[in-house]
Amino acid sequence: MNVANPPDGRQVFATTTIKNDLATLTGAHAADCYSIASIRRVNVKSLVLTLVLQLLLPDWVRKGDASRLGLHNCTQEFLVIINHTSNWVEHLDDDFIKTTTRCVVERFDAVAAANERVHRHRCGMAKAI
Repeated sequence: MNVANPPDGRQVFATTTIKNDLATLTGAHAADCYSIASIRRVNVKSLVLTLVLQLLLPDWVRKGDASRLGLHNCTQEFLVIINHTSNWVEHLDDDFIKTTTRCVVERFDAVAAANERVHRHRCGMAKAI
């Protein structure tokens, strides 16, 4: 994701994991679209937003060895890793973007909770500002 970031750019990303479900993925996408609309109203300079939905199949993690994440014990349920990344240029927008990113991932988790598709590996946020 850092490739989308200009040399003097700023970046923050947040990740959460949910159980695979069409209604939950649709809700997560709607939450992301809502965050995009709120960010556009502020007119953040050189903003690039990325949403990645990465399917995680049970067979990929159950290879017989323990995993630090405990995924080797997962059921037959498919998981989806959701990553929301924001890239921008101005330091004046830092707090707004970080707050918005946190809110969108909390919305992802709220949608998953409403659909009973929450997974224990949830919301994590990192920054490369």
